[in-house]
Amino acid sequence: MKREHLDTTDVFILELDKQVSIWIGKKADPEEKKNALIIGKSFVKAHNKPKGTRVTRIVENAEDTHFKSFFNGFYPILKQEHGHQLGYDESITQNQDFDKLANKKREMCDKLITKLGDSYKVKVYQIGDEVGENPVEIPEEEYGHFFQSSVYMIDVQGTSHRYIIQWFGPRLPSDVQSNYRKFADILTGGVHQNDWTRTTVMQGHEDDTLLTFFPNGFVCHDGPRASMADR
Repeated sequence: MKREHLDTTDVFILELDKQVSIWIGKKADPEEKKNALIIGKSFVKAHNKPKGTRVTRIVENAEDTHFKSFFNGFYPILKQEHGHQLGYDESITQNQDFDKLANKKREMCDKLITKLGDSYKVKVYQIGDEVGENPVEIPEEEYGHFFQSSVYMIDVQGTSHRYIIQWFGPRLPSDVQSNYRKFADILTGGVHQNDWTRTTVMQGHEDDTLLTFFPNGFVCHDGPRASMADR
């Protein structure tokens, strides 16, 4: 499939074995944007998809690496010199093996889930100047809804491991990003343990590991965070 087939004025469905992704163009019909998850769940039911099939909502220009791996055009084609001096055609190109890349991503995701233990609990906090000095926990019904002008902290506490993710919607200078580390210290009381992992994810670079924690979909909205009631 080609990236150019994704029309910015429309909505598309990418069907995988146990996942259905709804891609939403920036200029798509507002009603289709609003009902994307409903469309996805209806698709799962109508096509008798396996129990536990995950439905995700993906906004144009915020595609994760897994989604991009199914389309030509998101990544540049690697050009290799194949011996022009020996008479070979130097215009020959070779594509990256995206199947291997996607499989590697899935393996990493499976390893992380195993590392967390028998069960885990997810909490999401908004952090930064918009909310003040302390992380503010957002309501569970807003999980999976992220705003491009806001910064979040996702705290995944498992029985065997803890995973703290800082998600950045805006592009910030590296020194400003570093200042956000204090919010993780506030959340953990300044404690650092070997069975905790801290990481940073930028908008548009979400992988399967992060998306796994939001089974009802991962949506990027424009602007600063607003409660679901205010939208």
